[in-house]
Amino acid sequence: MEILSLLGTLYSIAIFVVYIVLIGCASKLAVRLGRENGAWVFFSILFTPVLGIILLHCLGKTDEQEKNDFLERKMWGNNV
Repeated sequence: MEILSLLGTLYSIAIFVVYIVLIGCASKLAVRLGRENGAWVFFSILFTPVLGIILLHCLGKTDEQEKNDFLERKMWGNNV
């Protein structure tokens, strides 16, 4: 019986670690897409990180982030 209890505890810890890693992924994706980092972390904690990641991909980059990426690519093109 002790082994089952230990396995249950390890399973719970593994699920918690995966949940935290997915929240980190949602956070990094939000920053990369130019979205509000804190709002998406809160959304991912409140609902689920997978839903947050899916919604971030559906929304895509902000116009400001698109502009910044364009300017960055242009700068790299001029430096080569």
